[in-house]
Amino acid sequence: MIMTDQDHDVSHIKGLLINFIHSYWPSLLRVPSFLIEFITPIVKVLGTSTSKEGREYFANLDKHRKDFIWVDQQDGDAIELAFSKNKIEERKNWLRRFEPGTHLDQTAKLIKYSDFVNKELILFSMADLQRPIPSMVDGLKPGAKGRFFSALLRETLSRKQKSPSFLVVSEHSAYHDGAQSLASTIIGMAQEYVGSNNINLLQPNGQFGTRNYVNEQTPM
Repeated sequence: MIMTDQDHDVSHIKGLLINFIHSYWPSLLRVPSFLIEFITPIVKVLGTSTSKEGREYFANLDKHRKDFIWVDQQDGDAIELAFSKNKIEERKNWLRRFEPGTHLDQTAKLIKYSDFVNKELILFSMADLQRPIPSMVDGLKPGAKGRFFSALLRETLSRKQKSPSFLVVSEHSAYHDGAQSLASTIIGMAQEYVGSNNINLLQPNGQFGTRNYVNEQTPM
């Protein structure tokens, strides 16, 4: 049973687990309901589920479980398409054919592996492609946009420590990943030495590294 959150990154984790089993013990995926997914709420007002809510989930297990099923060889082909090193060109064409609005039927209790790849895992792949590409309009990547938006919204961001900055960004830009990833982005946007930025967008009020120690761990 896979028990995870419901964001795009977790879809990749599910895919990696499926690929791992398919690579070493492919016959297991052909066993009906060998792999099961436990569904948690997509959106929660206060974030993490409480112990009370956890007990409620397990009290109604059938409502929260979805079974993966192997229908035919298309399931195996889809897994190889998503992960095989020999399917690079096919994977590019797969992404080119992506249509906005693609998603799994959330009312279905059974999930074909091919549907998981083509209707859920592809959403991660598209999001993963967008993250490292700067916009032609402002030169910012999607992650940096959220940080910069929060900085403009709260002009005091440049005078805060990085941990409080995390709270500001989380509050105003729907950020849901870890503080370390966010801190690294904020640090990069504040670095002003040669080779880091043409223009730093945040004031480097603190220790943000130097040209001599580009790879050093910046103190938190």
